[in-house]
Amino acid sequence: MVVVVVQGCAAAHLLVVVGVAVVAVVAVVVVVVMVVVMVVVVVVVEMVVVVVVVVVMVVVVVVVVVVVVVVGTRKTDRDRSLVSQVDDVVWRTHTQHCLLLLLLLLLLWWWWWWWVAHSVGRFLRPGGVTEVLRDLRGGGQTGRTGTGGLSASPWPPHRATSRQSENVRQCDTGTQI
Repeated sequence: MVVVVVQGCAAAHLLVVVGVAVVAVVAVVVVVVMVVVMVVVVVVVEMVVVVVVVVVMVVVVVVVVVVVVVVGTRKTDRDRSLVSQVDDVVWRTHTQHCLLLLLLLLLLWWWWWWWVAHSVGRFLRPGGVTEVLRDLRGGGQTGRTGTGGLSASPWPPHRATSRQSENVRQCDTGTQI
């Protein structure tokens, strides 16, 4: 009977560890993908807003991770029976899952809200509808983002060197470079 209880506890503990690991990996992957997307967007879009939002996101992630670690490593203050210890492990794991799920939902909600706000802002700018439609078709340099953010010329426009200006003039006049 004792062997069955111990095997059941070991299986429950393994299941708990696997569950926490899966949720943690998913949360880390989501955070990494969002940070990479934000870094790419920083190059193309409004730098100050994105930097502030990334800093806030990192602070939220750190706070949630600290809470998860504190809850997950909390020590019991008195000696308990085996069943009570298993119940405590299950409760801590459930709490960790809930906190990690909350973090995931918070990050997804924030990302959606920021993206919608940015898209609505583009529509509301003068010429924004034309800009968005041109971006969707993939043609021409439009506003800040160019052709979906992948235009050949950088934003903000840089000053051409005298050599580049000379090349442009020669191309315009048909002169061989």
